[in-house]
Amino acid sequence: MIYSVPLSWNFREFLLSYGLGVIGRHVVNAETDKQNPKHSLAKQLMAARLVTAEGEGTARLLGVSCELDAFIHLSWDLFTVADNVGVQAALIERLKKPSLYQGARYEVFVAASFLRGGFAIEFEREDDPTRRHCEFTATSKSTQKSYSVEAKSRHRTDSGVEQAGILRLVQKALGKQADHERITFIDVNLPHDTAEFYRVPWHREVGTTLSELESRQDPKRLWPQSIVFFTNGTFSTGKFANGRISTTIITAINHPLFQQQDRRRVETAYPEFGRLCHSVQDLGEPPEDFPGHGTGFVSV
Repeated sequence: MIYSVPLSWNFREFLLSYGLGVIGRHVVNAETDKQNPKHSLAKQLMAARLVTAEGEGTARLLGVSCELDAFIHLSWDLFTVADNVGVQAALIERLKKPSLYQGARYEVFVAASFLRGGFAIEFEREDDPTRRHCEFTATSKSTQKSYSVEAKSRHRTDSGVEQAGILRLVQKALGKQADHERITFIDVNLPHDTAEFYRVPWHREVGTTLSELESRQDPKRLWPQSIVFFTNGTFSTGKFANGRISTTIITAINHPLFQQQDRRRVETAYPEFGRLCHSVQDLGEPPEDFPGHGTGFVSV
């Protein structure tokens, strides 16, 4: 699909219009007409509608609130996925439902991060009830290695709790069937932090949790080997902090290379992970200018 947009727009203004179109303007109106909507997407849509109130196709950024910024980041991730592989209709529907939004939002972020990190992805069939499959297969364009990727986000009701509490999420993720080597993404969904690695309790907690899973597992029923990326983004509130997550921790369960102190062996075995980590950590911020130097045409 090719979009023709006004030359006066910057890329973020296009993303605002694009996101409203993907979610559906009728959904925007239905959600934003509710009194005190609790769905974080509805709050984002309310902020988005405020700057497009003059009429259809006039998506000018008159100001950016936390909610509007979050909506533009969601649109950036949706655009990235659509421009490379296409967005599943079921995934869009999950974004619209309050109980499913957080998990779907994180899945979109993870998929977009792989694409921006030099991978091609292929989503699993959502209509296949015969297996509990991972979210998608990611294949590195540089090494041609394929991975089965599962993404989980920690839901919270008590904002004062600062523990990661990811044991059950890890177990559920490892219970999915995988056709390739596994990569598991788990977001701890804690308040944003900028501390150095291992200076925050949750940094140490997630490593301890995986160590306990390994030490207590049944020798006859070992957990499947998986590389694990732990992230901390505010996906539940919709106030994604400047497109960045607090920390990315890469570790593993039942993986011999990660049980050694020499991390250079991991880097040698997985050279594609450097770019992926950079994508997760730093490339979530939408650019101001259009890809292709502001031609006014965007292909999807």
